[in-house]
Amino acid sequence: MDNISVLTLEQAAAYLQLTIDEVREELEQQRLPGRNIAGKWRISREQLEQFLGNAVPEPPTWTQDVNLERTPRAKRAYDFFQTIPGVNVSITSQRNFPASVTDIVAEIHSPELQASWCLSGSLLIRCFEQPARQAEIVNLRDGLAHLTPGDLLGLQENREVLLNRSVAFIAVPDSDTVRDQIMSILSEHSEAIVPLDDTILQQTEDVFPTLRDLLGHYLGQRDLYHVTGPVYGVSGRRFFGREKVLNKLVDDIYAGHFVGIYGLRKMGKTSLIYQLRDQKLGSEAVAYVDLQASHAVMSRDCTPLYYELERDLYLRLINREKPIAELLRLGAFERYSDLEKSNIAPASYFLEDMRALLDALRLGSKTGLKRLVIVLDELERILPIAGQDGVTGYLEFFGLLRGLMQTEPTGG
Repeated sequence: MDNISVLTLEQAAAYLQLTIDEVREELEQQRLPGRNIAGKWRISREQLEQFLGNAVPEPPTWTQDVNLERTPRAKRAYDFFQTIPGVNVSITSQRNFPASVTDIVAEIHSPELQASWCLSGSLLIRCFEQPARQAEIVNLRDGLAHLTPGDLLGLQENREVLLNRSVAFIAVPDSDTVRDQIMSILSEHSEAIVPLDDTILQQTEDVFPTLRDLLGHYLGQRDLYHVTGPVYGVSGRRFFGREKVLNKLVDDIYAGHFVGIYGLRKMGKTSLIYQLRDQKLGSEAVAYVDLQASHAVMSRDCTPLYYELERDLYLRLINREKPIAELLRLGAFERYSDLEKSNIAPASYFLEDMRALLDALRLGSKTGLKRLVIVLDELERILPIAGQDGVTGYLEFFGLLRGLMQTEPTGG
């Protein structure tokens, strides 16, 4: 490039050690000398050197001191992690970033960080000398998501490390400017990005407790599982633990109580229900409907719910308790649309069928089943909460269930 007098946008970016977008923005804001000819930027090297005060950028030596001196925030982040026991800090050997961005790596050997937060391997800390743009944060998240177990990151001391693919840090001037975007990423993805701002990085005492509090605040918000379905299937193969909770639920159900399970999204509520239904209540008559997929929610009318509950129960019993299943006239219909053709009132049929089933369970003449259990997942979708109206007929639906419970000797 020494003999070139007029630079293209790409050549100017390489010359200035900036990204193409950064140089384009400087030119458009007239902070760098250049001319846009037929949609293409041309920059006079002589004018550029005069503008820069004849200070021709030297090729980076990529030593630790140079990287940290050019980005004071990276130096503060380096010192911050260096003070934490069980953490080794290094500079990456990547050269494809603008001068205002530096990547450092924290290698985690702390038993507490490993045990409490599952932080293992090497954590990437991307340090921005200027406020981080939304696209830069998205690119970092995407970069983590596309890492494979064998991807290595080079360090300046001529060695390579495996990056932790679930957590990264960013060092920014003010975390308030990125908090909303960070929280959005945490709620939708398994990858977590934790911001460190100048207020935190300038601390020299109680660094480890500060980091611990920060991890608790942000990692507690992330989507830990990044899966769309519950855990269920062969007993003990994928679901484990929560035995005390399951036993408490069974005790409450056998006592005839209404039972509600509350919790944040993806905390395992549906997995718990599946385990309760298939393992703990496997010998009972259990009707289950996930209201996320219920026609009652889509039509904003509870009427289809009577059919969906009875249909689920019918399919569960037809092969192992056929005499009981044959009492479920509503559930025997293959499609809800078939009911409309037959002019059947689902609520009336449901009430009659449930009374017949409960009578059979009470007498025990046709079955070894003892109880009827009705399970509704995502119940809030039909109730008048969170600024939404309840679906039509929800009061009548719960009144019918309550009436059935009151006819039972156990009260439920």
